[in-house]
Amino acid sequence: HDNHKQAVELLKPLIQRNDHPWFKLALAKAYEHNNQAKLALETLDNLNQTLPNYLPVCIEYALLLNSQGNYERSLILLKRVLQYQKHPVIYETLAQTYYRKGQIGAALEATSYQYEQEGYLKLAAQQIENAVKQPDLDATAYQRLESRKAALLEQLKREKIN
Repeated sequence: HDNHKQAVELLKPLIQRNDHPWFKLALAKAYEHNNQAKLALETLDNLNQTLPNYLPVCIEYALLLNSQGNYERSLILLKRVLQYQKHPVIYETLAQTYYRKGQIGAALEATSYQYEQEGYLKLAAQQIENAVKQPDLDATAYQRLESRKAALLEQLKREKIN
């Protein structure tokens, strides 16, 4: 606990001299570990406004929002950054957010995108298979997921041929 307090005290003057985002990210983490979530959120919010769509900030901010139970804001942030870049860690964090929110089908679908980005097409298709088995899945979502699964399996088949 004292280390986190020391980190805050060391980082503040460092940020005054050098405005690098990594120092601010470290400060936000130190605040979080020092049970100063409000200061951590303020730091990450300011950093996110300065550097929107910067992946390290986006992920840390979303994780902190999740830890505070602010899933809607986290989802907005993650979906916005997905408009600019597709990266497995975004989908992983999105899946965690949906899971914590109790939306298991959406979590499985996000995980399928993560696996697809990582090149694990068979695992991606399995996640979709699990997602279509979720209760309360509407017909449109079912059709969309089934078509995506078919496309993944077709791609997997083509890769095996080559």
